[in-house]
Order: sequence, then C-alpha cells, then structure tokens
Amino acid sequence: MDRVEFKVVQSEWPAHIRKEWVEELRAEVKAEREALALARKILGKEDPPDLNERFIDHLMNFHGIDCEDEIFARYPNEPSVVATEGGK
Repeated sequence: MDRVEFKVVQSEWPAHIRKEWVEELRAEVKAEREALALARKILGKEDPPDLNERFIDHLMNFHGIDCEDEIFARYPNEPSVVATEGGK
C-alpha cells in the first residue's frame, strides 16, 4: 500500500489577529484544561489511561461511509491540506 503524507499549507495571520493574542489564548486554554483535569481528579472522575488508544481504535474500526470526500471540505475550492504520495 502506498504511503500517503499530508502537508499543511500555512499562510500569514490576518491583520486583525496578533500573534501575542494567540499565544495568550493558548496559555489560558492550557490553564483551563489543567484546572478541569485537577477538578475531575478530585471528584474521582478521571479518564481511563487508555482513553486515547480506545478512541483511535474506535475511529479505525468505524464502518465506511459511502460518500464523496468533498462533502467534508469546509472550503472546497481552497484546500488547506494536500495529500501527496510518497511525501513529494
């Protein structure tokens, strides 16, 4: 089976979005996630350690959907992810 790699095409931030604001937002989200994880741990509602593995297993074993891939494209005329064979 041929190996398919994905290349993400990136562009500059729009003028109204500052890089510093994005970094601040990332830091806030990280702190919120850590607080939520601590709260879940205190309440005894921790996620099982194999949660990610189980999620990936469910995705890999999900039945096929008979449809065109284009229906999942947010902007079908402007692809942001390009599949290339062999990493070229």
